[in-house]
Amino acid sequence: MFASGTGIADRFVLIRRLGGGAQAEVWEAHEPASGGKVALKLQRDGARARAVEAQLEALRGSAHPGLLAPRECLRAGDVDVMVMPLAEAGDLSALRGRGYREFLPKLVQVAQALAYLHDRGLVHGDVKASNVLVDSQGNARLADFANLRAAGAPRAASDPISPWSASPQQRGCEPAQAGDDIHAFGALLGELLAGVPPGYSSEAAPGAARGPIVPVQPAPGRLVELAERCLRPSVAERPASMHDVAVELAGALQAPPGGAVAAPVLTPPKSAADALRANWQRAATNDAPDPEQLRRQGFRSGLVVTAAVGLGLVALALFIVPAVRAPVPAPHVAASAASAASQPAEPAAPAAPVDLEALAQQKSVADELRAGVSARLTALVTADSSSWAAAPTRAAQEQLAAADALMQKRDFTGALGPLRELQRALGALEALRGSALRSALQRGQAALDANQSAPAAAAFAAALRIAPNDAAALRGARRAASLDAVNARLAQARQLEQQGQIAAAGAVYRQALALDADAPEAQRGVARTGDRLRDDQFGRAMAQAYTALNAGHAAQAQAALDEARRLKPAAPELAQATAQLAAQGAAAQLAAALAQAHAAESAERWSDAVTQYQRALALDPTLVDARRALEIAQQRAQLSAELAALIAHPERAYTDAVYAAAQATLQRARGVASPGPLLSAQVEQVAALLGQAATPVNVTLRSDNLTTVTVYRIGALGNFTERGLQLKPGRYVVVGTRTGYRDVRRELNVLPGQAPPALQIQCVEPI
Repeated sequence: MFASGTGIADRFVLIRRLGGGAQAEVWEAHEPASGGKVALKLQRDGARARAVEAQLEALRGSAHPGLLAPRECLRAGDVDVMVMPLAEAGDLSALRGRGYREFLPKLVQVAQALAYLHDRGLVHGDVKASNVLVDSQGNARLADFANLRAAGAPRAASDPISPWSASPQQRGCEPAQAGDDIHAFGALLGELLAGVPPGYSSEAAPGAARGPIVPVQPAPGRLVELAERCLRPSVAERPASMHDVAVELAGALQAPPGGAVAAPVLTPPKSAADALRANWQRAATNDAPDPEQLRRQGFRSGLVVTAAVGLGLVALALFIVPAVRAPVPAPHVAASAASAASQPAEPAAPAAPVDLEALAQQKSVADELRAGVSARLTALVTADSSSWAAAPTRAAQEQLAAADALMQKRDFTGALGPLRELQRALGALEALRGSALRSALQRGQAALDANQSAPAAAAFAAALRIAPNDAAALRGARRAASLDAVNARLAQARQLEQQGQIAAAGAVYRQALALDADAPEAQRGVARTGDRLRDDQFGRAMAQAYTALNAGHAAQAQAALDEARRLKPAAPELAQATAQLAAQGAAAQLAAALAQAHAAESAERWSDAVTQYQRALALDPTLVDARRALEIAQQRAQLSAELAALIAHPERAYTDAVYAAAQATLQRARGVASPGPLLSAQVEQVAALLGQAATPVNVTLRSDNLTTVTVYRIGALGNFTERGLQLKPGRYVVVGTRTGYRDVRRELNVLPGQAPPALQIQCVEPI
């Protein structure tokens, strides 16, 4: 998903992939800001990342040295990023099948870390070799807390588990408990002893019945028995706690190794063809149980091991065989000349037989052990151990020289003793490295606090020799380098501040802070001058607000108050000024509403008057006069609307019901005291319309004297040839009927003052 050189969150640059799968990848990354390296876990499963981040909250405040907890969780685009310290020495997978004294000290540290978690009610949930990382000092650190749970917390079938270390309780989705970690720890111990996880094979299924644990290297029986007890199906049959496990491991580590290895007897080959066996290989195997790791590492590791063994055997043939073929001189015995003359010389003892295979095995073990301790000693010397642990460093160098001398004599078995003793001594020496680093950092900080740049630079330089990538040392060195320049600016800023030049002083304080972001006086100076400047600006803004209020300029007052609130949002003065502005604004709005209402009344715009009186009462409901004026305006608005409707549609008054209602409306309008021009005109128009509606109009109807004529709303007229009627304005329906003929229907529209044309109505269409 990602590539080397990719930038992440504008803070990190990916260097190399350390591991991962389909859901997430782990990368070594460079952090340019600090100059150090970190490990990044990158995944695009946002829900899973947020769940892990929530679980990591339980680790806040945990400071056990055996825990490698993430520093922070962040999001970069669609990628969730977990930032972790970088463990540069890999994980415990590299120790599978090694001698138990190599991995047992690290397992003690893992057991103590798990005990620490359990004491705080937490369960790791995924203890395995790849989740135990080794830092640059050789200490084991428990990592990957994606499965972290509080003891008793429920588990779901969808929760990921490690197939070769999960307990039966985990597989059954039972609540998390410390026994799950104890079972997984037993699987880890068995894996390091046997080279593969307990029960692992290419045909075996995870969780199936397993066989006994068979160590690759000689190991105390108590370790095998401890692993078997941890792996028992029942929680009650496992050790009671990780504290007990740690005690048993420490006891096995302190006990002397059982059974001394006898010095090898070298037997010469029977023939030249048997001098070197082409099919010789080491008994121990480092095959990893994880299929993904086998696919990734197997081929590459096989090539390297095969090449190394081949070169080693060729060198052995060149180095050992000539020596075996050379005659072995007889031991020198001191004697007097007289006894030498009187006694015959003893015959020389025959050369001891040489077992080349055993000698090669001894040399391989010694070379491997020597390479490890030499690398560790070189790292310590590079870290300037001669200055903070001179005697132990000198002793370690002497032990390595003694072991080298024995190896030059081909006494590989004898060299193992000094090398193993050196291995233990290096552990103690490496433990001093942390205290030496802390001491150097404390000296540097004390010098910084005393404004002594040279001693501070020297102390942090010493710290960087001990730990070149230590963040505190890097930060301290930068502070020491800029200390003199920072102090000069601080002195200038103090003087400006005393002179009352607050803005200039703040600018110089900020310059000092740019040189050293951790300078306490610069931080305080920036905060102090910033507060004073804000106070001054706040005072000016409030003065402008009150000036605008007094002048009745509400908009300018509001702008000044907004500026004051930006500077000091919680200032109590803001509430009073805001309330005053609100009151002044409400009074202005009330006055405007009443003025607009009165203007609308004068213009007989009664609907507008109603709206403005309602607005005024919303601002001040206690206005009695405004409420009475609102009622009058509402009545006048309704009357005006009714009159306007009659004027717009006079034909509605031609019906008796509407005519009667219109007469009532007209009567109300005539009763209004002091009517305005608009109402007076409406009254005149409506009175005229109603007069026209009440005046009959002459109408003529014609027929054939055979058709019976009926006028709806008037009555039956019978048979006639012509008939005159007087009808009020309106719309009438005239119907003619005749036996044997289809009925005839006609509409008659009578308008005020206008006689319509004669209407012919007769039935002429036979049925």
